[in-house]
Amino acid sequence: MGAGYRMKCNNCDFSIATSGPWEFFRDEKGKQHDFGHPSPVSDEAAQRGVYGLYGKLYCPTCKKVVTVILVEFKEPCRDALSLWGGQCEPLEKYMEEDAVKCPKCKNKYLILEPDNDHAVSCPKCEKGFLLGDMEWIS
Repeated sequence: MGAGYRMKCNNCDFSIATSGPWEFFRDEKGKQHDFGHPSPVSDEAAQRGVYGLYGKLYCPTCKKVVTVILVEFKEPCRDALSLWGGQCEPLEKYMEEDAVKCPKCKNKYLILEPDNDHAVSCPKCEKGFLLGDMEWIS
């Protein structure tokens, strides 16, 4: 079940939006596509199943929102109960503690949900902190 978050600087006008987790599938060539939520967006998505979950997370090192695969499964999940009930088996590399990292800089500290008690510095003004909350849930 995906959600969207907004983080805003408490000193300037800078803000970012993060979201996830979102389902994806892979086509015959292995290319990643949105599966759709809460139901498949196409017949191809429905036939192929959910290959994994991704999110749009903030990387404080790159100072950008990046798209990151959070988990990919050994076999596609065929139903929502299995997927969200944790019954789909992850690929071995997603069992490792540092599996999820920024695709650009390899930073392992990525932010989906705001943590106002441990907020990161604003990349724009460098004086404020990025504070926020959930804006919506799907």
